[in-house]
Amino acid sequence: MRPRARRAFTLLELMVVIAIIALLIGILLPVLSQVRQSARTLACQATMRQLAVAHAGYFGDHDDSIAGSPSTSGWDAIGGRNGTLESIKMAGYPVSRLDNRDPTFNGVAMQAWDWMGPLAMTMGMNAPGDSVRPRSGETHNEARSQRFDWYRAHEAFQCPSNVFEAAPGPGVLGGDEWVTGPMIPFNMSTQFTSTIDVRPLGTEPRRNDRGKYVPRLSRVGPPSMKALVFEGHRYADKATEPDFDTRMDADFGGAFGGVGPWYALSKEFDRSFAPGELYYDTPWAHDLWTDMRPVAFRHSGGQRRTGVYNEVEGNIAFFDGAVRLVTDLEATNPDMWFPTGSLLGNPADFWRSTVDAYPDKLDGDYRTP
Repeated sequence: MRPRARRAFTLLELMVVIAIIALLIGILLPVLSQVRQSARTLACQATMRQLAVAHAGYFGDHDDSIAGSPSTSGWDAIGGRNGTLESIKMAGYPVSRLDNRDPTFNGVAMQAWDWMGPLAMTMGMNAPGDSVRPRSGETHNEARSQRFDWYRAHEAFQCPSNVFEAAPGPGVLGGDEWVTGPMIPFNMSTQFTSTIDVRPLGTEPRRNDRGKYVPRLSRVGPPSMKALVFEGHRYADKATEPDFDTRMDADFGGAFGGVGPWYALSKEFDRSFAPGELYYDTPWAHDLWTDMRPVAFRHSGGQRRTGVYNEVEGNIAFFDGAVRLVTDLEATNPDMWFPTGSLLGNPADFWRSTVDAYPDKLDGDYRTP
């Protein structure tokens, strides 16, 4: 009997199979990418919820005080332990100036605006610097830098979408202990952690008047409305990559805080290339500088690609523990960033697109709820 011939794939059939496989891969890859991005977003939100829970623990342990303020957990770091308060007036405001101050590392807050160290203590974590005994004027740079690196490595303080690095700021004193490493991914708003009192680290008097606000939970306002921790970067803008200030008594929120996304000169959330802003439709600006929004808000399906972004999305944790994914324009809503009763009187402080989106809140007479 003649053996039965085996039928082989023709070249055409093989090419059809390859084409089908390539088509399926092309369809599935974006879906898988979206799934991964969604997973990172959810993981980031889970981290921020845990940070909000830790803040709640700190409020309970410290008589309603908010961590990360020079006048609460950072008092030693600005030299408040041995400083003297002098009353002065600035722009007509009575303020207290801290003189003869002697910044001191107390083993907890490595900087006046450091909220991560106090939360680590509240959560019962062991971190570098815990064994330091505070003595006036001792900065313990090595222990502080090790503590800062510990923050940057510990999953309790990281967002899985944070793939960016930050370097010690130019001209910043501190020594060789400070090195480039993962960017601090979360910030607190100095509108809630500072006052117009004690100089030099209070917020300068503005027409956006918070009155006699002090950093206490009872003074913030509706906790479901006010932003506690938000995604951002520090000391970056369209022309500058993220860096950090190593000084114990750093200004303007230091390595851990900034005024918030609403501010038109924000160094934690630069919206210069957003729709409605100066450089959105300016090709030469896109060639010269970088849209830094995806570095701050990191959940829009990719990292720092070329081209124009209409919007980006990021997470904000609120004082009530809720975490919401919002667009960069939604994040500029001033109600989130100012204590109840604040007077918002100077539209020039806000982004153009924010003024357009919330005109009734920037009419000169509006007070935040």
